[in-house]
Amino acid sequence: MQGPYYVRGSALGSSHCRIDLIRSNSQFYLNIPLSDVQNTPLGVEFFRLAEEFDALERHDMEAYHKPIDLICSHFLPLFEQLAPPISINSLTLEDYAHAPTYRLNVFGTESGDLDVRGAETRLSTPACFIAPLAMSSAPGFWKTIPQTQARDLTLVFPAAESNLPMTAGGDAKTADGSIKYFKPREEAREKEFTREVQILQQIKEKGLAGSQCRLPVLDSLVMADTGEEVIIGILMNTITPPDLGCQLQSPGFRNRVDLHKKWEEQVRSSLRILHENDIVWGDVNPCNVVVDEKFDAWIIDFGGLNNAEFVDDDKAETKAGDLQGVERLFGTWLPSRVC
Repeated sequence: MQGPYYVRGSALGSSHCRIDLIRSNSQFYLNIPLSDVQNTPLGVEFFRLAEEFDALERHDMEAYHKPIDLICSHFLPLFEQLAPPISINSLTLEDYAHAPTYRLNVFGTESGDLDVRGAETRLSTPACFIAPLAMSSAPGFWKTIPQTQARDLTLVFPAAESNLPMTAGGDAKTADGSIKYFKPREEAREKEFTREVQILQQIKEKGLAGSQCRLPVLDSLVMADTGEEVIIGILMNTITPPDLGCQLQSPGFRNRVDLHKKWEEQVRSSLRILHENDIVWGDVNPCNVVVDEKFDAWIIDFGGLNNAEFVDDDKAETKAGDLQGVERLFGTWLPSRVC
């Protein structure tokens, strides 16, 4: 949900629920135990809607959001009080490592209303699923990679998005005014982040990125101070897209059949150079092919794993899997999207 808040995660259950949301630059974690709210009208309605959703044979997103919106709308005045709206363009990446955070426990009152405990306690934790890594725990070769301080970086958003809840990742302005792409180290994707840094460093050391091999270039590690020096992400060169879209997934590219063969040849050329240097892409899918303003195709995202629609599980993170994925992407998937 956009607007006054953004629900970024939730778990609906028959005895206990959790809702995580962001408003402005603040995070809220709502813990909702059935035993504490079951005798309130709002609590009864909440769990009725949650159980209706759980009973559906095919999960429907509208039904999923009904109980969540019910609770969030009820507590919106509290969210507005604790997190006044600010422009996210005013925040540095250091702010993302120390976001105002509230852990709220919902309970029923004697009057039959719902209230929360914990609003008086404001924590400071990483925002948007950022998972900081202590530099002292990083692989040894990371210490040779240049570093940029998070306090010297601000994420850049269009004016129309500047008052939305903050999100991690995107173009970032450096202290000298240049624009780079910031990719955070995220919870549950720590191994993928490590793989990507390792491959990007190989690409940089071997000088593979160029006109025949369009690949992201690692600029630096992004460092924050949480009591010790930690890595919260990386900076790479930014890729400026055309108005039609950014990724191959973008609807605007579907009918540009005059460019589809060119993009396939460019992706295959880049992949051939990677494979000659024993580097596996590892995650072939349309979201990981980016088209720039000159309508050239780039390979991005070296976190690994695989999208089973494009690469069979037994070929995950192999050269054979990369080739299979490209064949399915350009041979089947893209042609099927042409209107």
